Amino acid sequence: MRRSPRNIAFWATTPIRRATAPLRSTADIIICGAQKSGTTYLAELLASQPGFYEPPIKEIFFFNGFWGRGTSWYASHFQLRTSKALQIDASPNYMIHGAVPSRIREVNPDARVVFVLRDPVARAYSHFQHNLRSGWEKLDFPAALAAEEGRIAADLEAMERDPDEIGITFGLYSYRSRGLYARYLERFYDVIPREQVLVLDSEKVFANDPAECALLEGFLGRPVTFDVNTAVRTNAGKYAREASDTDKELREFFEPWDARLVEITGRRFSWMDQPAT
Repeated sequence: MRRSPRNIAFWATTPIRRATAPLRSTADIIICGAQKSGTTYLAELLASQPGFYEPPIKEIFFFNGFWGRGTSWYASHFQLRTSKALQIDASPNYMIHGAVPSRIREVNPDARVVFVLRDPVARAYSHFQHNLRSGWEKLDFPAALAAEEGRIAADLEAMERDPDEIGITFGLYSYRSRGLYARYLERFYDVIPREQVLVLDSEKVFANDPAECALLEGFLGRPVTFDVNTAVRTNAGKYAREASDTDKELREFFEPWDARLVEITGRRFSWMDQPAT
């Protein structure tokens, strides 16, 4: 992987950043998911504007993978506390790990947690296409969905037993499971005050919707400009999307989960008005 000058400078300063970790902040804004839903876009959009800072390392994996390294290691990724910028940690895998909400609460009780949610059917297919491009998937989409439960069962058990289990296989093949947004959000609502949790609609974020921008600004307490000239859609794969019976089956599968999502968030999302065809 090529490293940008900013990445090189970041790695070069590792010793001094770790030595000064007690003087550094931890994340004020934690973008926890969902994967393949625009978390990179949102993080980079914020970081491109005054008053926000994101480390060159987008996915730090502290709360779900490197918890044992301690808070000082985590703080070494961020700026000194004298900075006025809000510090951003964008790690979409945080959403699916049960230990993450309580760990966030322990490290920074005032942290603001943001989710960006995408149509779970489109998210599943985007996830599948990402795996195809990366060489991790050899099955077609219907077959991959049929194989999902068997593929991820062992990781699910391990993640239940051990809060530090990353669940690599689960992460790779949880096409359907990652779309159970209500299940994961309820874990956060159980631990983190609702006023510190914001759930955004991915489609509206990408459309620069003024109302969605206002929600984000109000939540962060700082102006945010949704402007195509200040950020680009990153991690966007290009592929032809064909409607199929699989889409209909997935839409019907997600319907009760989407209904629960409306109940717990108090809002409807863009994809919910799409027919199951």
